[in-house]
Amino acid sequence: MMPRMMAREYNIAFCPVTDGEFSIDNPYLREILDIRERLKGENVADISAAFLEYRPELIARYAFSIPLLATLRRIAGFSPLVEVGAGTGYWAMCLDQLGAEIDAYDLQPPDENSPFAWSDGNYWFDESWYAVQEGDETVAACCPERTLFLCWPMPESPMALQALEAYREAGGGRMIYIGDPRSSGGEDFHDALASLTIIENRRLWSWPVTEERLIIATW
Repeated sequence: MMPRMMAREYNIAFCPVTDGEFSIDNPYLREILDIRERLKGENVADISAAFLEYRPELIARYAFSIPLLATLRRIAGFSPLVEVGAGTGYWAMCLDQLGAEIDAYDLQPPDENSPFAWSDGNYWFDESWYAVQEGDETVAACCPERTLFLCWPMPESPMALQALEAYREAGGGRMIYIGDPRSSGGEDFHDALASLTIIENRRLWSWPVTEERLIIATW
């Protein structure tokens, strides 16, 4: 059975993009737009379904989430940041271009041997776009003065909850989460997130079949 496609309103395959988006270097978005134009030129009947064929390759090269300027600016406004589970560091690279101060960590940063086997902890990513330092969820406790940033934490992993708990216990007071609550972060993490003071919760333009959100929480 084919997965249900998301509404056009939030489907990156139909996202209106202006030249202003490229006030920063964002090759992920450029590649998305190139694919979209190619599919349109080929008169593909179902662009959303065709788009999904590119998703694994582009996730491995860049990130799960496709950064757009408005979202990046919103997050950069909460600088300095500490990102746990940063993957390739693509979001950190984009945020850095906007002047955000960000430290990025991943349990196993990508290198020349990537992508690793799933059992090794980093199946997805090919190479780094930013200086991603090696560190697990406990590094969140080292930066309570920074805003904790989690972008698409793995759904089966306790990492997101443990990072949040370590950060709060150290005195941290604000978190930014990006992801589809159905498929990123564990159930316990989302229970904990729901107990916080949510100051923003909105849908983002994203891949078909995902219902990606930006959630900003304080306590």
